Amino acid sequence: MRIVIALGGNALLRRGQPMTAQNQRENVRIAAEQISKVYKGNELVIAHGNGPQVGLLALQGTAYYQHVDNKVEAYPLDVLGAETQGMIGYMIEQEMGNLLPKEVPFATLLTQVEVDKADPAFQNPTKFVGPVYEKAEAELVKKWTAVREAREAVTAAIEPLRADKTVGSSLQAEAEITADYLTALGEELRFALLVSKVEVKTGSELAVTAKASDGEKCERCWHYTHDIGTVAGHETICKRCAENVDGKGEERHYA
Repeated sequence: MRIVIALGGNALLRRGQPMTAQNQRENVRIAAEQISKVYKGNELVIAHGNGPQVGLLALQGTAYYQHVDNKVEAYPLDVLGAETQGMIGYMIEQEMGNLLPKEVPFATLLTQVEVDKADPAFQNPTKFVGPVYEKAEAELVKKWTAVREAREAVTAAIEPLRADKTVGSSLQAEAEITADYLTALGEELRFALLVSKVEVKTGSELAVTAKASDGEKCERCWHYTHDIGTVAGHETICKRCAENVDGKGEERHYA
């Protein structure tokens, strides 16, 4: 008899567990112990979910694009689906193979699903891909995703200044950004964007211009400011650094 067994999400990864290979392997092992009890005289077809695994690869791909090489975009979901099918199938084969006689054959099959691009379900997706966040976590992710996008735009705006030797490092530059959502970071936005000064203007569309700072370089933090040497005894550093060295120190909330 042919038996089709579908492994749900909790069979591969329990809610709240870190998505490590070891955790998934241990959970697959538990499932395999039960599945192995019905193999005699039967042909087993084991299907599985892969939403969290696809989400992890998508996040990893996005992180690589953002922080390593922006010429390498994250792979499309259908490719990530194939990758995770192979990975999960490999784990299932290993754990079943550890329990069943060596002569029992196994095979992992990659599948494709044919869809209609006009399917109205595409307008209202309901299947989660990746981790599920609490509301506060989701807002935090949204905020820092916006900051990363702004930082990429600032870096791009500074690049021509570097090319013509107007500035050396990004800290030698100042940026003017149009983006409402960045105002909440206040003075600390410049630390997140790695520039010496940021002016935020009101507007829904992200736009950035950059120019060289006309301030002096602080020997301690390397930011360019107009308050170098304003604190007695600290002639070569900015007021903020002098406060951090001899005062009670600055307070930061974001960056």
